[in-house]
Amino acid sequence: MKEKIDTSVHFLKEKGIENVAMGIVLGTGLDGLTKDIKVLFEIPYEDIPNFPTATQAYQKGRLLYGELEGVRILAFQGRFHRYEGFDFFEITFWVRVFAALGGKQLLLSNAAGAINLNFNKGELMLLTNHINLQGGSPLAFKGAETLGERFVDLSQPYNKTLQNKARALAENKGILLHQGVYAAVVGPQL
Repeated sequence: MKEKIDTSVHFLKEKGIENVAMGIVLGTGLDGLTKDIKVLFEIPYEDIPNFPTATQAYQKGRLLYGELEGVRILAFQGRFHRYEGFDFFEITFWVRVFAALGGKQLLLSNAAGAINLNFNKGELMLLTNHINLQGGSPLAFKGAETLGERFVDLSQPYNKTLQNKARALAENKGILLHQGVYAAVVGPQL
């Protein structure tokens, strides 16, 4: 497992990826953000050793390396889901590669349904916590301890400072930003 991550990281460093400050997952509906990224180069996932290949037509399956608002970023166009047949190590592989490249902050986005009847389609929700209902964990497999801590403190899984910045930005821009707990299910239902 560690060798797979190291091989991917070595490949990406040889391509010139360095000093990554932030990662952004461009979930469904956020591809428009790419117009604001000064893309230095892009790499299709299938060219990166050991990377899974995106199977959904709307998931472009490529890694963008560039700058956004003066910050060096990796933008992931496409991710991997349990309902596509990937195991939990494969689903989180790119996160582990991102961390091994020095990435510390990761902005995740996706389209999801809601059980709160006050939420409307297309509105934003800031996660305050999550509940994993997927029947497994990316920390629960033989050898997981070789990749880092198996028992991760999830009492505050999301950075409070960044959450406060998101709330302030939304308020400043007049954007309705709900807050809630994300219930992660296998999918593909929303």
